Formats: sequence, C-alpha cells, structure tokens
Amino acid sequence: MYSDGGSKLGGHLLVEFGGGYHHLSPKHGHYSLCNNLLKAVLLFAMITLTVLVLFRAPESPLQLSRSIYSSLAFSSSPVYNSRSCAADSVSRISEELWLKQVLERSAMRTEQHLVVIALDPKAFHRCSVLQLNCYFLGTEGVNFSNEAHFMTPDYLKMMWRRIDFLRNVLELGYNFVFTDADIMWFRNPFLHFYTDDTDFQIACDHFGGSPDDLNNAPNGGFKYVKSNNRTIEFYKLWYKSREVFPGKHDQDVLNNIKHNPYLKQIGLKIKFLDTAFFGGFCQPSKDLNLVTTMHANCCAGLDNKINDLTILLDDWQEYLALPDHIREEKPPSWQMLYDPRTAVVACEQPCKKVSQLGKTVLDLEYKKGKPQVMDSDGGSSISIGSQMPQKSGINHQLNPNQKNFSRHRLRTVLMFTTITLACLVLYQASESPFRFLPGSIHSFALSSANNFSNSGKKELGLKHVLKKAAMPDKTVIITTLNEAWIEPDSIFDLFLESFRIGNETSQLLKHLVVVALDQNAFDHCLRTHLNCYFLTTEDINFSDEAHFMTPSYLKMMWRRIDFLRTVLETGYNFVFTDADIMWLRNPFPHFYADTNFQISCDSFGGNPTELNNAPNGGFNYVKSSTQTIEFYKFWYEVREFYPRKHDQDVLNKIKYNPFTRDIGLEIKFLDTAYFGGFCQPSKDLNLVCTMHANCCAGLDNKIHDLKILLEDWRNYLSLPENVRKTQPPSWSVPQSCGPRSFHRHKPRRKNGKTRKEE
Repeated sequence: MYSDGGSKLGGHLLVEFGGGYHHLSPKHGHYSLCNNLLKAVLLFAMITLTVLVLFRAPESPLQLSRSIYSSLAFSSSPVYNSRSCAADSVSRISEELWLKQVLERSAMRTEQHLVVIALDPKAFHRCSVLQLNCYFLGTEGVNFSNEAHFMTPDYLKMMWRRIDFLRNVLELGYNFVFTDADIMWFRNPFLHFYTDDTDFQIACDHFGGSPDDLNNAPNGGFKYVKSNNRTIEFYKLWYKSREVFPGKHDQDVLNNIKHNPYLKQIGLKIKFLDTAFFGGFCQPSKDLNLVTTMHANCCAGLDNKINDLTILLDDWQEYLALPDHIREEKPPSWQMLYDPRTAVVACEQPCKKVSQLGKTVLDLEYKKGKPQVMDSDGGSSISIGSQMPQKSGINHQLNPNQKNFSRHRLRTVLMFTTITLACLVLYQASESPFRFLPGSIHSFALSSANNFSNSGKKELGLKHVLKKAAMPDKTVIITTLNEAWIEPDSIFDLFLESFRIGNETSQLLKHLVVVALDQNAFDHCLRTHLNCYFLTTEDINFSDEAHFMTPSYLKMMWRRIDFLRTVLETGYNFVFTDADIMWLRNPFPHFYADTNFQISCDSFGGNPTELNNAPNGGFNYVKSSTQTIEFYKFWYEVREFYPRKHDQDVLNKIKYNPFTRDIGLEIKFLDTAYFGGFCQPSKDLNLVCTMHANCCAGLDNKIHDLKILLEDWRNYLSLPENVRKTQPPSWSVPQSCGPRSFHRHKPRRKNGKTRKEE
C-alpha cells in the first residue's frame, strides 16, 4: 500500500472516494490532483481576502467581536490590542497616563528600571517602540490580547500566570516591585518601604493601622518582594494553592494562606503598606504631602478608571503648582474620590441601592447560577442594571461599540457559519480539493478523537472495576501491585493467603481491587481472578522494587495518592491497604462510624483524635465526600512544597493545617491494638485485625518475617478456644525487620535473587 491510501495495480492508481475505489490513469490522476490543488488554493485565497476586507472595515464584526481593551494590564504593561477608533483612543490615553506620570511627574526617574511584561505580540511591539525594557511572556494555548473581565476564566489565568512569572523572577535572584498599570507613581516609594528584614510587603485595600496585622486587606496590584528562599517557597505555595481554592483569584487565595502556619515555618515576614503613603480609591491617601502611589482599585470598568485617573493627575499637577508653604500648610484634597467602598453581591431579586457601613451595593441584573462577586480590585464582567452614581461630572455611559456588540457578534457567527458550510459542502463533493490534501491533515481530527476516546475508556474501565468490586455501600478494598511484589515467594502471595486464613476475611476478597502498576503485575492479577485495574504512568517504570525514599519510591507513593483522589471523585469509599499488611480479622467492625478519614499508625498514643499520633499511609479507610476529595487534592498538591518527602511525611505536616479544619474534615487514628505492625505490634492476638510489615526495609526481610507471622497466626488458630481466650500466644516477630533492616537489606533481582545496590 502507498502512503496516500492507494495501491498500484495494472498501471492504474486506486484512489478512495467516500468508501468506494475509483480507477484513474496516472496521467488523469496527476491532472486532477493539480487541478484540485489549484481549486483549494483559490478557495483559501478567496476566504482569506474576504476575512481581510472584513477585518479592515471600520464597522467590521471581526473588529467589534474582539474586546475593546484590557484594563488588567500585566506587570505595569497596558495591552494594546484593538484597532477600532474607540480602542485606539483608550489605548493612547492609558499609555499617556502611565508613562507621563512616571517619566515627567514622578520624583524618581524609574523608566530605566521598569520592565514591561507584554502578554501578546502587539503589546510587545508597542513597548519596543517606546524603547522601554520589554519582555514577551507567551503562554501556550492562552490568548491574553483581549480584555480579561473580572473573575472570568481568562482573568484568573492572567492573575495566576502573573504569580508564576514573579516566582521565576525571584528564582533568578532579583528583587522586584510589582505594580499594576492603574497605579500612579507620585513619589519614590523606596523611601517608604520597610527597611528591616521584611521579605514581602504589600499594598492594602484597607489598612488597619498596624503593618504586622494579618487582618489587613491586601491588594496584589502593588508589592515589594526580596529574592530569597523564603519568598520563593512562598510564591510556590501561593501558586499551588490555586487548585485548593478553585475559582478564586490570587488576592483571595493570599487572604487564605497568609494565616498558614507554613509561612511561620519557612520564616517569611509579611508587612502591609500604609495607605497614607500607598493609597487607592478604596482607602485614599488623604495627605498629598505624603502620598507616594494611588491605585484605581474599587473601580469597575476601564472608562471609569481612565476618567478618574485623569482627574487624579490633574489634582496632582495643581498641587505641584502651589507655592511650597501652601502645599505644606493647606494641601488640597482629591476631587474625584468618594469614600464608600463598592461591593457587588448576588441576590435572588435585583438589588436596591443601599449605603451601609461605608459600602455601596449596585443594582445588578442577577443571572441564576452565576453569583456575581466583585472585590475591591474591580472588574466589569457584571451586568449593571442601573447607572452608577454620577460624581464630579463623570458619565458612566456604555461605549456605543459595546451597545452594538451583540449585533456585530451575530454577524461574525453567521459569516463563519457560512464559510464553514461552504467548506463542508466542498469536502463532501466527489471531486473536492480537500480530498487531495495530505492524509495527515485529513486524519488529525480522528487522531484527536481517538485520544479522547482512549481517555474516556480508561475512566469507564475504572468505574466498571469499582462497580463490580463494591460492597452495597459503594466501599472497595484497594491495593497496589508491581512486578517486584509478584516474584517467587512474593509478598502478594502472603497477602492473599492472609485473607484466606483470616477470621471472616475470605469473603472480602471479592471486594478487593488490585491496581497494577506494570503489565506483568496486571497479567499476574488476571491469572488470580481478582478485580484488576492497570494504572499507567507515562515515562515511569514501576516494575522494579522501589527502594525506600528513592525517586521511584516517591513517584509511586504520590501516584497512589492522586489515584485515590480519583476513586473518591467517582463516588466510592475505600479501604486502602499495602500488600505487606496481613488481614487476620474483618476490620470493618473496628472502624469509627462517624469519621470520613481514618488511618493506621506507626505509633498510637491512646487518643484517636490526637494529631500527634504518627500516621502510616499504608492503611486507611476513607469515605467519599466533598471534604475528603478536597483533602486528597490538597495532600497531593503540597508535595512540591516538601521535596523528597513521601506522602506520610507530608501528611504529618498538613494534618495541623487550618485548611483541614476549614473544610470540615475530621481525622481519626486507628488503635494499634487492632491495626498493628512491626513498629508497634498488636499485643493481643484476640483483638488483632491487621498486621503491617512497617519499620522494615527490603522485600526479603519483609517476606521472612511475614511468613513467621502467618505461622504464628496458624498456631493461634489451632489452639483450643478456651486457651486462645485465656492464654493467647505472642508474636515471634520482628526478626529480620526493625531498625537494622534499613542498613543491611539487599535489593532483589527479578528472578528473586539478591543483587548489589546500584
């Protein structure tokens, strides 16, 4: 077969059309191919010219379907993205406001130290023309050229991309002052930054008087950050916490994590900047003799910001024109500011204008299912049902182009629908030029669909396995397995044997789901007729023995945590058990009935709610709930804040985290009298449910002692019942296990023999 789908037979070329084969002579096929390729080129040329003509038209729907302007400028960079007349004027005004006050009116010549981060090519070009220090920050798959309205997905992506970028700056060893472009610089701010050992200082929407009070309301639009290990770790935490608080922007998340004890642990010192020097529309700097910066926060909409900032700069210019003695004795006040802080809330009925506790609630058009919240940084994704209060002659009318936006957007949709239909008709035609395009283009959509299909099948496969294995209350027992644990005299054989000889445990095997980490483990599971699921991890080989705390071991542990989160999200409860845990009695009667997350211990202090108990992640019972799902997400995400720590060590850190309390999760620890191990054995064989080969390094050491343990259990079962109750025997283990095993064990070859450490 040839790569184009045909085969040469009898001097003719077989070409497939619409499921049938048509014979073309080589000459005829060559002529038709060239002819149709020409048609394709002409077709695309015609479409391109049409689009260009529409794009250049002043009333083009292509023009008006793009956002007029971006108020959420990134790292002091206005985004100049639209070619419409209205947008051009807005761009020029905003640029002049920013550059003019920095270059001409500021007491410090800052332009040589200013780095403008451009988020799209036009912004970068504009920055280059202005001969500033420009950096183009591209983000794959995200277009930041349009206006990102407050709290929309694009806005959140922009905010979080900013946090991640600033972490990179810190990692390069540079301190920075980050400033939004709607902040006016009037004086040198460095004179008013805290000069002690503060690592992170940030402006406020509202300042309570004490720079150390964590109850101050920070505003992420202006901050001074020094590069050191503490701030780098803090920015990592800040960025990662976005997944713990989905739908929140960076400022909201900062308000949550500023109380996190982790910040104390890393020694980060936070201070809040006084609004007397670093003010804004939320809480203005009242004394123009002190003001350093002014932020257009608590303000929705670009037009509103530009209007008030223009007035603010005029006020500053008039202040500078006054004689020195008047400025000092009777400084003027700002004209355009009004004190009430704007807050927008969602309600079942359209809100009424209310002034309460210094806050103004605007009339809104409520959209069901979409709470419309605006914080002090102000966005304009809301639908305002009435005009905003008029102040100082400000007209908050909508831009005429915005009024006609829906009509032009409809034109755009119709135009592209027409083009798409034309292309589809041509594609289906028997002599369509698209038929002669390279096969790789033709198969691209099918390839994408197949990828999606494979992903979907994997999810469906997990659901099928869980459903088959589940108890009536949707609880399953889960263990993980790799090739190293199925070799001759394997731990997995001992694990299954414990179920068969345990007290009321054999019936639990039908609820066991074996999660295989490699192909051989999966094949072995299938041969044992268990419920098997193959968990693949790209570019990672889990087939070999993963020695304690090696990179492979850590990857395996964290892959397990992430998988268990998936199980919870599917709606199933689980008992997770390592395969080196022997099941000797049915554990379910000894679980706490009122707890969603309960876990075994290496050392149990006597109180199941005492967080100082030492948990062991090898055995836990978790019920599917919003709390446990959020906890597993948190557990997995914070792994990057504790590099080279396994899941158990990280759990020991986060069990004290207030996030756990905030989501309403209660953790209980299982008593080692029932759920014991080699660290702290279950001393009474009349009570023991499970025994774990913990505090033991090396498969050979584990296997040796677990065989002895199962022999002890058989001897116990062989005793008369009255002897078992009155004089139960004790364990003969650990022998090979214990602290010494961490120094003397040798890893195994795949044939079961030992080999030297690599």
